[in-house]
Amino acid sequence: MRSIALYPSLPGDTAIESIRARFDPLHDKVPYHITLVFPFDSILATARLQAHVAEACTGMASFSITTGEVICEGALVMLAIDDGAAQIVELHRRLYRGLLNPFHDARYAFRPHITVGRGLTREAVLACAAEAGRLGTLHGVITTLAGEVIGQDDSSTLEWVQGLGSTST
Repeated sequence: MRSIALYPSLPGDTAIESIRARFDPLHDKVPYHITLVFPFDSILATARLQAHVAEACTGMASFSITTGEVICEGALVMLAIDDGAAQIVELHRRLYRGLLNPFHDARYAFRPHITVGRGLTREAVLACAAEAGRLGTLHGVITTLAGEVIGQDDSSTLEWVQGLGSTST
Protein backbone atom coordinates (compact mmCIF):
# COMPACT_ATOMS: atom_id res chain seq x y z
CA MET A 1 0.00 0.00 0.00
CA ARG A 2 1.01 3.60 -0.61
CA SER A 3 -0.31 7.01 0.39
CA ILE A 4 0.64 10.66 -0.04
CA ALA A 5 0.65 13.03 2.91
CA LEU A 6 1.80 16.34 4.30
CA TYR A 7 4.04 16.25 7.37
CA PRO A 8 3.68 19.72 8.90
CA SER A 9 5.95 21.14 11.53
CA LEU A 10 3.88 22.65 14.30
CA PRO A 11 5.01 24.17 17.61
CA GLY A 12 2.95 21.53 19.44
CA ASP A 13 4.81 18.55 17.91
CA THR A 14 5.66 16.98 21.26
CA ALA A 15 2.19 17.55 22.68
CA ILE A 16 0.49 16.14 19.56
CA GLU A 17 2.65 13.02 19.66
CA SER A 18 2.05 12.66 23.40
CA ILE A 19 -1.72 12.64 22.81
CA ARG A 20 -1.30 10.20 19.94
CA ALA A 21 0.83 7.90 22.12
CA ARG A 22 -2.19 7.49 24.42
CA PHE A 23 -4.99 7.47 21.85
CA ASP A 24 -3.70 6.44 18.41
CA PRO A 25 -2.43 2.88 17.91
CA LEU A 26 -0.52 4.07 14.81
CA HIS A 27 1.51 6.66 16.76
CA ASP A 28 4.66 4.53 16.65
CA LYS A 29 4.13 3.54 12.99
CA VAL A 30 3.73 6.95 11.33
CA PRO A 31 4.25 10.54 12.55
CA TYR A 32 1.26 12.87 12.68
CA HIS A 33 0.31 14.00 9.19
CA ILE A 34 -2.40 15.31 6.86
CA THR A 35 -3.39 12.67 4.31
CA LEU A 36 -3.73 13.89 0.71
CA VAL A 37 -4.16 10.55 -1.09
CA PHE A 38 -5.60 7.76 1.01
CA PRO A 39 -3.91 4.35 1.08
CA PHE A 40 -4.04 2.61 -2.28
CA ASP A 41 -2.60 -0.62 -3.63
CA SER A 42 -0.64 -0.13 -6.82
CA ILE A 43 2.33 -1.34 -8.79
CA LEU A 44 2.94 2.10 -10.30
CA ALA A 45 6.62 2.77 -10.84
CA THR A 46 7.95 5.24 -8.26
CA ALA A 47 9.33 7.52 -11.00
CA ARG A 48 5.92 7.66 -12.71
CA LEU A 49 4.16 8.48 -9.43
CA GLN A 50 6.75 11.15 -8.60
CA ALA A 51 6.32 12.73 -12.04
CA HIS A 52 2.54 12.86 -11.52
CA VAL A 53 3.00 14.48 -8.10
CA ALA A 54 5.52 17.02 -9.46
CA GLU A 55 3.03 17.98 -12.17
CA ALA A 56 0.20 18.28 -9.63
CA CYS A 57 2.39 20.59 -7.52
CA THR A 58 3.19 22.93 -10.43
CA GLY A 59 2.55 26.49 -9.32
CA MET A 60 1.83 25.47 -5.71
CA ALA A 61 3.90 27.46 -3.24
CA SER A 62 4.53 26.47 0.35
CA PHE A 63 1.80 27.82 2.63
CA SER A 64 0.84 28.46 6.23
CA ILE A 65 -1.63 26.37 8.16
CA THR A 66 -3.44 26.68 11.47
CA THR A 67 -5.30 24.03 13.37
CA GLY A 68 -8.90 24.67 14.31
CA GLU A 69 -11.62 22.84 16.16
CA VAL A 70 -11.37 19.33 17.53
CA ILE A 71 -13.63 17.00 15.54
CA CYS A 72 -15.01 13.78 17.01
CA GLU A 73 -16.41 11.37 14.46
CA GLY A 74 -17.26 7.91 15.72
CA ALA A 75 -14.09 6.41 17.17
CA LEU A 76 -11.87 9.14 15.64
CA VAL A 77 -10.58 12.42 17.08
CA MET A 78 -9.08 14.94 14.65
CA LEU A 79 -7.63 18.44 14.64
CA ALA A 80 -9.27 20.33 11.78
CA ILE A 81 -7.08 22.47 9.56
CA ASP A 82 -8.51 25.99 9.19
CA ASP A 83 -6.05 28.33 7.47
CA GLY A 84 -4.42 26.45 4.60
CA ALA A 85 -7.36 24.08 4.14
CA ALA A 86 -8.15 25.48 0.67
CA GLN A 87 -4.59 24.79 -0.53
CA ILE A 88 -4.71 21.28 0.93
CA VAL A 89 -8.04 20.57 -0.78
CA GLU A 90 -6.59 21.86 -4.06
CA LEU A 91 -3.55 19.57 -3.74
CA HIS A 92 -5.85 16.64 -2.94
CA ARG A 93 -7.96 17.42 -6.01
CA ARG A 94 -4.93 17.76 -8.31
CA LEU A 95 -3.37 14.53 -7.07
CA TYR A 96 -6.53 12.53 -7.78
CA ARG A 97 -6.64 13.78 -11.38
CA GLY A 98 -5.25 11.53 -14.08
CA LEU A 99 -2.95 8.78 -12.84
CA LEU A 100 -4.47 8.44 -9.36
CA ASN A 101 -8.11 8.93 -10.37
CA PRO A 102 -8.88 5.18 -10.31
CA PHE A 103 -8.01 5.18 -6.58
CA HIS A 104 -10.32 8.08 -5.66
CA ASP A 105 -13.41 7.13 -3.67
CA ALA A 106 -15.86 10.00 -4.20
CA ARG A 107 -18.23 8.60 -1.57
CA TYR A 108 -16.19 10.32 1.12
CA ALA A 109 -15.86 14.08 1.55
CA PHE A 110 -12.28 15.27 2.03
CA ARG A 111 -11.71 17.36 5.15
CA PRO A 112 -8.09 18.36 5.92
CA HIS A 113 -7.19 17.23 9.43
CA ILE A 114 -4.61 15.61 11.70
CA THR A 115 -5.83 12.45 13.40
CA VAL A 116 -4.88 12.36 17.10
CA GLY A 117 -7.01 9.40 18.20
CA ARG A 118 -8.56 6.36 16.51
CA GLY A 119 -10.34 3.15 17.43
CA LEU A 120 -11.51 4.66 20.70
CA THR A 121 -14.33 3.98 23.10
CA ARG A 122 -16.75 6.87 23.72
CA GLU A 123 -15.00 7.66 27.02
CA ALA A 124 -11.59 7.68 25.34
CA VAL A 125 -12.92 9.93 22.54
CA LEU A 126 -14.01 12.46 25.17
CA ALA A 127 -10.67 12.28 27.01
CA CYS A 128 -8.68 12.61 23.76
CA ALA A 129 -10.83 15.52 22.59
CA ALA A 130 -10.32 17.32 25.90
CA GLU A 131 -6.53 16.93 25.65
CA ALA A 132 -6.49 17.96 22.00
CA GLY A 133 -8.63 21.00 22.83
CA ARG A 134 -5.99 22.18 25.31
CA LEU A 135 -3.49 22.48 22.42
CA GLY A 136 -5.26 25.62 21.23
CA THR A 137 -4.59 26.95 17.75
CA LEU A 138 -1.27 25.83 16.27
CA HIS A 139 0.46 27.61 13.39
CA GLY A 140 2.84 25.96 10.93
CA VAL A 141 4.05 25.88 7.36
CA ILE A 142 3.71 23.24 4.67
CA THR A 143 6.81 23.07 2.45
CA THR A 144 6.75 19.47 1.21
CA LEU A 145 4.57 16.46 0.63
CA ALA A 146 5.74 12.87 0.74
CA GLY A 147 4.93 9.48 -0.68
CA GLU A 148 4.99 6.63 1.75
CA VAL A 149 4.90 2.87 1.57
CA ILE A 150 2.68 1.30 4.23
CA GLY A 151 3.92 -2.05 5.50
CA GLN A 152 1.91 -5.11 6.50
CA ASP A 153 2.22 -3.94 10.13
CA ASP A 154 0.90 -0.44 9.18
CA SER A 155 4.39 1.09 9.54
CA SER A 156 5.21 3.95 7.20
CA THR A 157 8.41 4.35 5.19
CA LEU A 158 8.94 7.53 3.18
CA GLU A 159 9.53 6.68 -0.45
CA TRP A 160 10.10 10.23 -1.78
CA VAL A 161 9.61 13.91 -0.86
CA GLN A 162 8.33 16.64 -3.18
CA GLY A 163 9.03 20.28 -2.30
CA LEU A 164 6.67 23.18 -2.84
CA GLY A 165 7.73 26.70 -3.86
CA SER A 166 8.42 29.64 -1.56
CA THR A 167 6.06 30.56 1.26
CA SER A 168 2.85 32.28 0.23
CA THR A 169 0.49 34.25 2.39
